[in-house]
Amino acid sequence: LREAFSTAVRFSEEPHGWLVFLGGSFCGKTHLAAAIGNHRIALGGQALRVEVYALFDYLRQSFHPNSDVSFDRRFQEIRAAPLLFLDNLKESGASTPWAEDKLYSLLNYRYNAHLPTVLTSALSADSFALSYPSLWNKLLDSSTCQILSINMPSYRRVLGSASNNTNMEKRVK
Repeated sequence: LREAFSTAVRFSEEPHGWLVFLGGSFCGKTHLAAAIGNHRIALGGQALRVEVYALFDYLRQSFHPNSDVSFDRRFQEIRAAPLLFLDNLKESGASTPWAEDKLYSLLNYRYNAHLPTVLTSALSADSFALSYPSLWNKLLDSSTCQILSINMPSYRRVLGSASNNTNMEKRVK
């Protein structure tokens, strides 16, 4: 966790390449990614954070007849964002082929354009590699990407048990 925190601090000061946080649910991945974005915004920069599946809903809205923006324009704005955070990348096959195609197109563009990107996923490194082999090969480029596995228990479980202990102590007193 210290390594992930230190890396997040360095990345927030000078975002270059890609930063990938892997780890179980509620271990701090999203918190670190959001802190990077908040710091960049506080410095006057721009950052876009979106949960992966909310992204596809947002893109699909451009197909509605009353949409004031075209799909191409909306997609271009997202893929060219100065700093993009894609939160909660799930296993391949959990979404439609269209969504997976758009995700690959988005990430491939950002990789080739050398745009700073942060990904979070609860997938293990092995599961990520199996679900997204082409993307995983890009992530293995250590000159561009840094992968950090956060091996911490869920904060909810830890906080929940601490809260229960506190309540228990209050009842005992």
